[in-house]
Amino acid sequence: MYYKILTNRFAEWNKGDVADIDAEAARVPLEDGEIEPAKEMAEEMLGENPKAKFICEICGKVCKNNAGLIAHMRSHKPTQR
Repeated sequence: MYYKILTNRFAEWNKGDVADIDAEAARVPLEDGEIEPAKEMAEEMLGENPKAKFICEICGKVCKNNAGLIAHMRSHKPTQR
């Protein structure tokens, strides 16, 4: 997924860069506010079909349909033990 870099903490990216980062690797920097989902890049990847825009509001993941988005949203809920 694509994320916008918000700090200069990263050696390989500068503030303002857009980087393709694995969702698991992005989890902590995302929670710490060091990166944010680059939704505009996800929307460009979908093309002009407005019905195909199933983008996670939390991490920016692009899903194929509404059912996929609903299933993906479960990954953002804290696990209960």
